[in-house]
Amino acid sequence: MNDGKAARPKVMLIAVDTSDNSKKIVMDAAMMAHALSYDVHIISVVRLPKFVASEEEINMQDISREEDAVLRHMKGLIDEYFRDPNMLVESSVLHGDPVNKICEYADISHVDLIVVGSRGSGRLKRLLGSVSEGVSRNARCSVLIVR
Repeated sequence: MNDGKAARPKVMLIAVDTSDNSKKIVMDAAMMAHALSYDVHIISVVRLPKFVASEEEINMQDISREEDAVLRHMKGLIDEYFRDPNMLVESSVLHGDPVNKICEYADISHVDLIVVGSRGSGRLKRLLGSVSEGVSRNARCSVLIVR
């Protein structure tokens, strides 16, 4: 039944960091996005210190440098894997806890699929939990974890 409303485009959220693994994540996600006609949002989250007494304790220069590095990295990934001028690709850098920010962004942006990476880290990382595990537990949409 067609009620005259246009169908909402499918949206894929790709969460990356500046690790070497992010290239594989974006490469795999880009192939899927092209094949399935997804709009793409690429985000990265710059962690902020969890325990600070005041804003003065946060080194804004360090955060700004990290944000600049993330932006350069994301631009390189977009230039390499999303060359189709007809494909919508947006990018953002967020600040805070990665799991919370990724899930919040996905909710606000009506994301259909989140793509995150798994570094396959050792036992200590598994005990503490990882971003990919936290996102898969807390997201309201499907999550694809790329190894």
